[in-house]
Amino acid sequence: KANDEKVENTYVMADGLAIFQKGYLVNWLDGEKAKSIQMLRNEMKSSNISISCPKKEGNLSIEIRRLKRNTNVVYEKGQAKIKIELVGSAALNELLCDIEFNKQEVLNQLEKNLNHKIKKDVLEAIRFAQTEESDIFGFGEVLHRKSPKQWRKVEKNWNEQFAAAEIEIKVRMNIIGIGMRNTTYPF
Repeated sequence: KANDEKVENTYVMADGLAIFQKGYLVNWLDGEKAKSIQMLRNEMKSSNISISCPKKEGNLSIEIRRLKRNTNVVYEKGQAKIKIELVGSAALNELLCDIEFNKQEVLNQLEKNLNHKIKKDVLEAIRFAQTEESDIFGFGEVLHRKSPKQWRKVEKNWNEQFAAAEIEIKVRMNIIGIGMRNTTYPF
């Protein structure tokens, strides 16, 4: 049989993001950095994030159900300062440790861990883009809309300004659902 006759089911999968600068491919991203870029561009519809269980061995999976980015770019003492706020809701999906997730203090700790993980991943993606001097997030567009006079001053060298920008990130995720039964399987 011919090769195409042996294959019963096929599918196409796109994975990763390309970074272009002045029309040239400069780098390729996948995994957590690509996911973080989607978060920062308000392009994420739903995703799972794995975090460590609080005070226990094991991991758990949390599904991000809604995520919204608010961004402001200001200039202080001649330097760009990018302020990002990510706000959203999530649901506990999979639990591979023995914790009492029906207690509010446990959910508060999970939210804190989730916020920390998202902040770390997003900051890592921004730092990577800064080393490439490529504003793949559209922060320059935010500055252009909010402060056209400032934008005209920095437009020609925005990528260098972006690379040196100070980043401030706030993440506020709420776990609003627990997609499982009330007790965990005893490990």
